[in-house]
Amino acid sequence: MKIAFVEQCFEKLAVEYLMAICERAGAEVELFLDPTLFADAFIANSFLGRKFDVSDRLADRIAESNADMLAFSVVSDDYLWAVSLAQKVKARRDIPTLFGGVHPTAVPEYVANNPYVDYVCQGEGEEAIVELMDCLASGRKPTHVDNLCFFDDGRLIKNPLRRLETNMDLMPFPDKDRYYEQMPIMRKFYMTITSKYCPFRCTFCYNSAQRELYAGKGKYLRQRSPENVIEELTRAKKHNYQYVLFNDDILPFNRRWVREFAPLYQKHIGKPFFCYLHPQYADREIVSLLADAGCVTANMGIQSLDPRVRGEVFDRWETNAEVADSVTNIMRHKIFLNTGHIIGYPGDSEEIQEAAARFYADHSPSMIGCYWLRLYPGTKITQTVIQQGGLSADEIEQINRGEGKSFWLGGSVKHMESIKPFSVLLNCMPLLPKRVFRFLLEKKRYRALKRMPDFVVMIATRFTQLLFNIKDIYGRWGLYLLMGRLRLYSTYLLKDGRRPARDVPAPRPDDEQMPAAEVPSPLPVVAPHRSREAPGAAGVGVVNPAVLIQVTRRESARESKH
Repeated sequence: MKIAFVEQCFEKLAVEYLMAICERAGAEVELFLDPTLFADAFIANSFLGRKFDVSDRLADRIAESNADMLAFSVVSDDYLWAVSLAQKVKARRDIPTLFGGVHPTAVPEYVANNPYVDYVCQGEGEEAIVELMDCLASGRKPTHVDNLCFFDDGRLIKNPLRRLETNMDLMPFPDKDRYYEQMPIMRKFYMTITSKYCPFRCTFCYNSAQRELYAGKGKYLRQRSPENVIEELTRAKKHNYQYVLFNDDILPFNRRWVREFAPLYQKHIGKPFFCYLHPQYADREIVSLLADAGCVTANMGIQSLDPRVRGEVFDRWETNAEVADSVTNIMRHKIFLNTGHIIGYPGDSEEIQEAAARFYADHSPSMIGCYWLRLYPGTKITQTVIQQGGLSADEIEQINRGEGKSFWLGGSVKHMESIKPFSVLLNCMPLLPKRVFRFLLEKKRYRALKRMPDFVVMIATRFTQLLFNIKDIYGRWGLYLLMGRLRLYSTYLLKDGRRPARDVPAPRPDDEQMPAAEVPSPLPVVAPHRSREAPGAAGVGVVNPAVLIQVTRRESARESKH
């Protein structure tokens, strides 16, 4: 059994973990990357996107491989790209296609209704993907596989979610070899996680929906042991990384864990690292421990400095005093701090943002990432806007389709011209002397900035900061990622020459996805079979991932001794 994972060039730890699990189950694994230059959630230009498009060449390569299954890990911002590529592959060769990730988890029935998607994995997929491979290999329908959602002869089969695995140390270490083979420049930055999910439930975040989805299914927020993380980073030294990127939603949410982990990291790893923080987990002790261990760059979401908005709109309950103290603690240790700030939410106003700007003038981070609100499917804030009648049926359909601008490029905001100057003002704050910043606030002079392209200002600020601040690991990672994508694009041209991609007939009109509003209701739902069938596949059986992972960990321990 061979499974091909297809992704954009942004490193996804979920895919690397799944590749490791599939390999241990006896499957052959391949990774295909699409450079998506000028056609992603951060930089989108239709003309340049078409000029640099290699999706037809990529679809040719996938179709010519001997993959038995195709897998995409999808967020809303890349859902349309994934569907388009899956369509191109199916036009060449009909490969069973699995979609998983945050977007399919939020709207599984909608994604399963797409003609180019055969199976949807809702929630965590470590066990589901192994069991699905077994079913495909033995010719059985996966009607018994928990977390799967799919159509069978016009009937929707939506199986229940399985319980969450509580012991994170049972997970194998992520397989990074295939990513580094195609993006060798990214070896400098070793990305990992120490935990799953977040202790908070901010309304704009997927955690607000996923936490409810997993209610009663076990402990939601889980963390690996400090020793397990150190073992991974020690073994990963073979990649000669220079920096570590901790991609946890919030790294130091467990104070006792930080007290154990920080000295171990300082002693055995000692590399500069990046992490995400939260104002309620950035007191003097925690920041001091992280700084001593090697933290030089941090992102911290502040989102709003209006107490009512922060609590009632975003479901965040820290105080302005806690935010001010956290910024002071981080800056005191000379950590490069990028704070997240959201504009364009329901009820936003010029007065609210002007007050926020004055706060930042007094408590300045290294950089402010000012982002437009993007409504994602299933999140609490999206549901609230729908309940208040703020979205039409067409707009809800667009959200489910993953359409719209990313939070970098305008988000879901409508009629917010009075807010736009703050996107420019806050993003360029690091480049402005404080007296100039305050001068713009006086008599509302900032209004003159509304004609400036806020995205260009954002990019220029980040590039300038990168040139003059060696501690901006995250910015350097973004620059290296761009260079890696350009290199990958060039390999497509060199390997394929100027051979045009194969002509493939366009899909018939009746092949297009039925709009959500036209899906028959109610859909007949097949009751899931709770019994597990005996292993019957050649090469891949129904594997209990817990047993599989325990074997993996024992093998890893033996290897580390030699």
